[in-house]
Amino acid sequence: MVKNKTWPITAGVATLIALTMLLIPHIFPPCDGMVETAMGGAVPMKCHWTFQAEILVSAAALLVAAGQFFLKGVEARRLSAVFLILLAVMALSLPQSLVIGICMKAGMACSITKAWTVGTAILLLLLGLYQVFTAAKSEIKKVMIQNV
Repeated sequence: MVKNKTWPITAGVATLIALTMLLIPHIFPPCDGMVETAMGGAVPMKCHWTFQAEILVSAAALLVAAGQFFLKGVEARRLSAVFLILLAVMALSLPQSLVIGICMKAGMACSITKAWTVGTAILLLLLGLYQVFTAAKSEIKKVMIQNV
């Protein structure tokens, strides 16, 4: 077991960021308009589907971040941080037109939702990178102590 005093703090911050990501589509709702199909029906705009997917990614990030409080080993901590990085990259990718995308008009409500989502995903990505490197740092200290 590795003692890392910053781990509970970073796990708490990751949990707060993931919870914020989960709540963003509810606080700043995307467009609620419908697109008329050729058959005369209506389907939600693509930004609706983007932020439905964001909710799933954010829920997964919240589970990983909350689970970090219970991890003791360096490998498990590092792996959970890598999962957070991957989930942050997924959250960053979803609003891009290459994946699902959002409305093209800049003044639409989904642009605000995207800005907040991208901002929190970047924070989660940076925190995950920090966790990976601090886990490695604590492992190096452990090896150095054993060699003395």
